[in-house]
Parts: sequence; structure tokens; C-alpha cells
Amino acid sequence: MRPNRILIIQTAFIEDVVLAMLLIRQMCSFSPKVAIDFLVRKANECLLAKDARIQNILILDKKEKIKNLFKRIREVRKVYLDVIIDVQRVCSMSLLTLLAHAKVKIRFDKNSSSWSFDPTIAHSLADQVHEVDSNLKLLTSLTTVANLKLESQVSKATFDSNEKHKETPYLTAAAASKWKKKQLPAHKWIAFMEAIESQITVYMTVGSDNKKRGDEILQQISVKSLVTRMPERFY
Repeated sequence: MRPNRILIIQTAFIEDVVLAMLLIRQMCSFSPKVAIDFLVRKANECLLAKDARIQNILILDKKEKIKNLFKRIREVRKVYLDVIIDVQRVCSMSLLTLLAHAKVKIRFDKNSSSWSFDPTIAHSLADQVHEVDSNLKLLTSLTTVANLKLESQVSKATFDSNEKHKETPYLTAAAASKWKKKQLPAHKWIAFMEAIESQITVYMTVGSDNKKRGDEILQQISVKSLVTRMPERFY
């Protein structure tokens, strides 16, 4: 079956949306005329805003999660889809998928409601499979997965505006994490940045909710000219 309209669901963090973006290219390769809707959490829509392959971006505001969830459910139920690809493994997105009108509903097996989906795809953290490859397994019941590279579509103006950041050798440093247990202590970041060769520029990326942490790290770095804190949304 070559689907005409699909919905991809990934309402976790911004890096999780990036890891799911190859699904877009794979589906367009398999079915060039497919219309793709993508459901993301609020603030992550910027990743897809200039992507011509996306027909609609649906946004879930998790600050009002229950109210907004049912709003999105009503919105999705107005559309008849060929395929829903639920990349997440959470019950709220399973509920949305269950209530949606779709011929095929695909998700991973790591969920209490996976019994109601056909097909379900095995997911295991113990297999040491990259998350991009795990996500691509969701398409195996529809098509043969091609060897394609991950890509993001942005406007020419956005692309050109970022060219200035590549004039010298650089690296990026994500100095904050939603998961505090995975977050490297600030003094470790400071030591790392001060140990980098002087001809390399460091672009530090932090979200708006971690702005204070980013500013504190910048203030304690002795060679401030080497490090630039990028805007919360610079793409």
C-alpha cells in the first residue's frame, strides 16, 4: 500500500524529533505524493516549519497537557488517514492513535496498549541499535527501508544566516539537559571549553528554560571570546 496521507507522532524532546525526521524522507521516497502531518510538542515545530514535505504541523502544549491532548484528538479525528506512525512509547499518544481514523496504526511494542496496534515493532535498548535505525523499523511493514541520510529542510534565508557561524572551525556544546542526572556539571563544561584550542569557536546551545545555566557557564569561562551562546531558536 502506498499511503496518500500519514501522521507521524513524536511529542518528546527536540532531539527525539530530529531522530524521527528520517521517516519523512523515507516515506517521500516510497510514496512521492504522500501528504505528511507531524505532531510535535510546543516549541519543536520550528524544526519542521520550513519543510515543504510537511502538510500540517500539529502542536501539543504539554503545559496544558490533558486539555490540549483532547483538543488534538478531536483535530486528528476529523481526518481519515492511511497510516499513523507513533514513534513514542507513551500512553497518551496511544490513546490519540487508538481514537484516530486510520487504516494502519504502527507503533513500538513497549506500551501497555500495544496489543491494539497492527503492526507493532519490537524495541529494545539492549540491542545497541541507534535510535534512528529503531525508528526506521516502523516502516518495514510498508516498504523496504532505503539507505538515506538524515536531512532537515530550512529556508534559504535561514541557511544563509548561519553561514557566518561556519567561517572558522567550530564545535557545538549542549550544556544542559532535560534529564538532570544526564547533565554534565557546570565546572566540567568550563574546564572542557577552556581546554579547547584557541582557533576553534564553541557555540553553546541551551533552551530558554536553561538560559540561566548557560549564562552562568559563560560568566566563569576565562577566555570568553572563544564561546558564544546561541539563541534559543537559531534554525
